[in-house]
Amino acid sequence: MRRTIVNPIIKDTVTFLQTDEESGGKVTETDITLMPKGGNPLHYHKTYSETFTAIEGELGVKLGGKETKILKPGKPIQLNLCRCIVSLTQQTRKLNSMLNLDQDILDLNTH
Repeated sequence: MRRTIVNPIIKDTVTFLQTDEESGGKVTETDITLMPKGGNPLHYHKTYSETFTAIEGELGVKLGGKETKILKPGKPIQLNLCRCIVSLTQQTRKLNSMLNLDQDILDLNTH
């Protein structure tokens, strides 16, 4: 069942396409809309990786607070290190996020 939440301050939206409960604990998939200059703070997940795919427009993926990679539409990137996703322009950007919950991963932030 699709469910959308909206950040009340910056108005970014997250629409849940599939939850971990619906997938038997394998994935949580969302479509995210970032408002101009929107995004999330630098963070990482210790127990799963995340795959991002830009849907509309290019996005910035800040890695470890130092390097910014440009994510082009249709080109996925899988990460489990410290990062944040940001819109680098004054335009709305859309992306898909897939949390890969059934993987054993190495926490790259502690090695």
